[in-house]
Amino acid sequence: MDFNTSAEQFKALAASSRLKVLGRLAAPPTKGCAQPGSVCASGLEGAG
Repeated sequence: MDFNTSAEQFKALAASSRLKVLGRLAAPPTKGCAQPGSVCASGLEGAG
């Protein structure tokens, strides 16, 4: 395990705006322009 690489990855995920985007990707909204199970760019607005 490369601890430096792991630390950098966790550091990148630490920003709240990035976590919000990941949350939207993990649980896409049911309404919007995207196909079921996906997210379009307008669905990510306001996540950051």
